[in-house]
Formats: sequence, C-alpha cells, structure tokens
Amino acid sequence: MVASLQGAAQRLLHEGPTAPFDEPMSINSVASVNAVSAQLEAVISRPFEQVTRALATPESWCSVLLLHVNNKGCKVADGKPVIVALKVVRKYDQPVESAYDLQFDYHTIEASPRLMSTRLTAAAGPLGTSNYIIQLDAAPVDDGHTVIRLEYSYNQNALTGLAMDLYFATVGSGKVGFTRLSTAAGEPVQYIGGVRGLVERNLLRYLFAIEAGADWPDAVESKDSERRLHAWFEATERHPRQLRELDLQTYLALKRPLMPQPKR
Repeated sequence: MVASLQGAAQRLLHEGPTAPFDEPMSINSVASVNAVSAQLEAVISRPFEQVTRALATPESWCSVLLLHVNNKGCKVADGKPVIVALKVVRKYDQPVESAYDLQFDYHTIEASPRLMSTRLTAAAGPLGTSNYIIQLDAAPVDDGHTVIRLEYSYNQNALTGLAMDLYFATVGSGKVGFTRLSTAAGEPVQYIGGVRGLVERNLLRYLFAIEAGADWPDAVESKDSERRLHAWFEATERHPRQLRELDLQTYLALKRPLMPQPKR
C-alpha cells in the first residue's frame, strides 16, 4: 500500500497540476448498469500528522463529513464495528426529515507513522443501492505534503436507475464532473455528466473536507469549526462549474448548527 501511494505521489508531482485542478491530482470514474466507482489521487499541501489527527476517530470523521453541502447529520454508535450514521439529502435545501440514512461500519485498517488507511462500508442504501465503500489511504510525502487516495463505490439496480433518471432530469440537470470528454479543436471543453459526474463531484468535495480538517485538526474541541467551514466553501469556489450550489452565507447558516461545539 505505501509503495503504491508513493508511486502515485511521484507520478502526480512529475505531471504537476493539470486542468481543471490547481494541485497535483487525478480523478477517474466508471459506471455500469450494476455499479458505480471513482478514485481520486492527490498530493495535498498538508502534513501527514495533521491529516491523521483530523481523522483519528469516528467522531472526527463525522466532523469532517459534515462539511459536505448535502450532509445533514452524522452520529457515532459504539459497537463491533463502530457505526458512523450519516444523513444525506439530494439537494442542500431539503430538510433533514427528507434525508436518507447511510449506516457505515467503520474500519481502521492501519494507523501508523507511515500509513493511514480507513474504510467505511454500508450494506444497504436508498433507492436500491447497496455495498457502499468509502476508502481513504494516506501516506507522508515530505514534512509538508501528504499523498491521498480516496475511493468511493456502490452497487445499483433498476430502481436506482429510474431514480437517477429523475434526478438528472430535474435537480441534477446540467451538472458535470471533472473528466474531460474529447472535443474538436476550438470547441469549448466538455466534462462527463450523469452518475460519473455525480461521484466525481462528491469525491472532490470530500477531499476539500479532508484538507479543511487537516488545516484545523482539533476543531472537534474548538471554535475552529468556523474556519473549516470557510476553508471548505472557498475551496469549492475554485470549481464553480462543477461545485457551486449556494452562497457563503447560506452555507454557513445551514452548517453552523451541525458543527461540534467547543468545550467550555
């Protein structure tokens, strides 16, 4: 695992930032009738120690996951395994009562000075989806940089397909991801749409959440949660074509009540 991550870091640093990204990063997605998956690799300008501190516990994962615009709640339930229960809406302005629940089993694969590897799995999701996997692997590159591999996948069935068709005809109409499509010379750049665009957008939103978390890794117990919110929003604004959903004040109003409160 470590060798694979270091190889990815070397490749990304050699290639440098490539449009539409402004840091060394690549993203790939695949969709079939039965499954959707995507993988993001990036070298981020955050020390490995801060990344691991920001995601050291299931509770800290909840704090970071809540930065995503469509996540309305997150709780941890003790057990074997520990459960990270996430409430997700399709569009940010929907109330928490309309959110669907994703009950993730939390697995620490490795937590060492050379590798952090965590997997979240959910057997069932909404609208016929199943077998959710979110995996984060991270390793130090140097004192100030960390290589990240973030993977997201789930299975789907015919019911999912009908729901997605409705989504992309309404709320998701015109939304795109980051994979560039082949276009003729002189024509505007076109990006992948549909479910691949959806998972690519989510991956980048979660990467920005990890970066914001690493900037203030102790925000679970401090007022730095506010700084995380600003940092996440500012990062998404670098990609308005894909990620712009709302203005800063609306985002802050939605998210402030969900953030961990400082201990007094």
